[in-house]
Amino acid sequence: MALTYTDFQTYPTDIADINSQYNAKIAAVEAFVVEDMAANGVTVSSAILKYFVFWYLCQSQVTTITAKTGENLPISKNSIPDVSMQVQNWNTGVEKLRALCGITDEEIEASKNSYYGYYPENEIIETLLSSSDVTINENYLSKRSML
Repeated sequence: MALTYTDFQTYPTDIADINSQYNAKIAAVEAFVVEDMAANGVTVSSAILKYFVFWYLCQSQVTTITAKTGENLPISKNSIPDVSMQVQNWNTGVEKLRALCGITDEEIEASKNSYYGYYPENEIIETLLSSSDVTINENYLSKRSML
């Protein structure tokens, strides 16, 4: 898989001022995500992993940079992506991962309707996965919100 800094230089996973010095950190975060996700029965590609790696990179404030101005006075600047961008990328990863696992929005909505809307989404996903050969950390199948 091996994500590199180049995977985080284009929209929507763009991180300001990221360069090859971050490759070791990216590899470590990717290894963490793969292990934490614990996906069996599906192969999660880098195209999906990068959305979750983006989230964890932003959470660890990996994009701290130093710039020099004037009389070589170091000025520290954090270029942390907007929280809404972090949530949007996580949720994009969730949608792609759900599709890979065969979970559709229609199935989720049908299950909610069958219980008059009182059935929590995470329990619906658990039920849908129990009838398949896929096992995965269900946190990666749960969307985030701005609240």
